Amino acid sequence: MTLYVGPIVEGQTEQRCVERLLHRVWAELLSSSERLQVVAPFRGRRPNLVHPNGEEQSGAAWLKKQLRDRDRKRTYKKTVDAELFVRSINLAECRNNSPSFDKLCRTLEAQLRRPPV
Repeated sequence: MTLYVGPIVEGQTEQRCVERLLHRVWAELLSSSERLQVVAPFRGRRPNLVHPNGEEQSGAAWLKKQLRDRDRKRTYKKTVDAELFVRSINLAECRNNSPSFDKLCRTLEAQLRRPPV
């Protein structure tokens, strides 16, 4: 069985990184042997895509604060940092600390349990 995922992203950096992140979740957290196919993302502007009851702070704002706390001159540059962070993120810790990421993992797990159509 192949699970097809069509992500919704805001910019080109997310478009490049989302597939790598989803494949890491699929292999490392869910340990699935099924095939995951990430189709071309749908792009749109953040205010039009985020549910009003979503998480309070954007990931970029949080990363910028974390980097500045360590080095006042350092800032988060999505086009430079995103790919590195996707490769090095601790997925289990992310799942434990982020309700929306945990929901993504639970949704993917539910798809694994569904019988093929």
